[in-house]
Amino acid sequence: MIDCAEVKVLRSLAEVSEVFLRLAARLRSLADVRSVSHPCWMRTEERIGEDQFRVGTGQGFRFEWYAEGEFVDGRVISFGQELFWHAGEWTIDASVRVNDAEGERVLLELPRRHAAEADDLIVELLGQASFLLDQQEALIRLFSQR
Repeated sequence: MIDCAEVKVLRSLAEVSEVFLRLAARLRSLADVRSVSHPCWMRTEERIGEDQFRVGTGQGFRFEWYAEGEFVDGRVISFGQELFWHAGEWTIDASVRVNDAEGERVLLELPRRHAAEADDLIVELLGQASFLLDQQEALIRLFSQR
């Protein structure tokens, strides 16, 4: 049984990474996929505006996970989740985006979630990652119909 809050948070980060590995594996299995990537970035940052950040400096930080598939026709589907911390508050964003000849657009955007405590963070973070994994087939179908 894990009972240290810090260890629980770190484990949840690893679990999100596993979700994105599974999403990338599913994208690789599709017939018309040219390439798949699943980067994960970690960086420090400073908030300089409502949605503006200076990367590489400051007390805040961000984790980003992606699973992106580029298809032979040039279209891209990107599953993404971000976790960032500033001034004692965690924020979690998750979405699925499409990039094609018309540009980038949102296929699905989950509501932004916030947490101040470790237990709430874990629930929100894993909840969004699980939702993306659970909905992957429907989202891939929707992407394919465009």
